[in-house]
Amino acid sequence: MELVDNAIVRTAIAAFAAAPSQQAYLEVLRCCFQGDLLFDITPSDVPAPGDENTVTWEKGMRIGIVETTASDGERALLAFTRQDEVWPMHPVDRDAVRTLGQQAAATLEFAVEQGYGWLLLDPLGPSISLKVDDIRIALHADRNDAVKRALTPIADGDVRPAVIDALVQGGNLFYSVNKASVVNAPNVQIRTTTQPDGSTSLLAYTSPLEIHAKDLSDAVMTATVAEVVEKALSGSYVGLVINPSGPWVGLGRDELLEVQKRLLAS
Repeated sequence: MELVDNAIVRTAIAAFAAAPSQQAYLEVLRCCFQGDLLFDITPSDVPAPGDENTVTWEKGMRIGIVETTASDGERALLAFTRQDEVWPMHPVDRDAVRTLGQQAAATLEFAVEQGYGWLLLDPLGPSISLKVDDIRIALHADRNDAVKRALTPIADGDVRPAVIDALVQGGNLFYSVNKASVVNAPNVQIRTTTQPDGSTSLLAYTSPLEIHAKDLSDAVMTATVAEVVEKALSGSYVGLVINPSGPWVGLGRDELLEVQKRLLAS
C-alpha cells in the first residue's frame, strides 16, 4: 500500500502561501483534481494497525473527521497532502494518529456534500483555505477526470499508455481560445505550443479550470476527444499536448492515430 504524498498539491499550496493571488488560488484548486488527500480521523473508534499496517474495520465503528471553525464562523474541513502534515496536529501522542486517504477530487465532493464552508489544506502551513462555493463551481463544470487521473506521474515516468486508454473512453476536452477572436468565428484562434524544433502542437485541457488557472483572459471551447484528435492530426500540427501547466503529456502522430483507430472501433 502506497502512502499518500500529494506533492503536486503541496507545491501549489507553497506557491500560493509565498505569493497569494487569484491565479495561485486557482492553481491549487486545479491541482486538487489530481492524486489523493488525507483526512485526520484520530478521534475515530479505529484500532491500531495490524500486520502490513492494515486496520480491521468492524460494524458500528465511528469515524470522526477533524474539522475546525473558520474566522467567518463557517465549518472548515481539514485535509492533508501527506502524513507528515498530520503528525504536528497531535504532538502529545503521535501513535494515536489515524488518517484516511481518498482521491483528492472525492475530498472536494465531500466538502460540498457535507455542507462545509471551507476546505483547509495542510492547516499548520504552508496552507490554504478553499471556499466551498468555488469548489462547487469547479465540480459542476464539465471535465475529463479519466484523462486527468491518467496524467498523474508514475514510477517509470511514462504516462502515455494510461492517457491513451483514458482518451479512448471518450468524453470532452477543452481548447484555450483567444477571447477577442471568438467574434470572428469560424476563425477562432485556438492556443498552440511551439516545440524546440520549431514545429507546432495543438493544446488541449481536461477542464475549463485548467485553462483559467493558466490565463483568466482566455475563453474556453469544448470539443469531443475524437474532434480534438482529428484536429491534432490535421494541418501542420505534429501532435497534441494535454494540460501544459502540468502534469502534462505530449502525444505524437502515431499515438494519436492509435487513439483515433480505437475510438472508431469502439
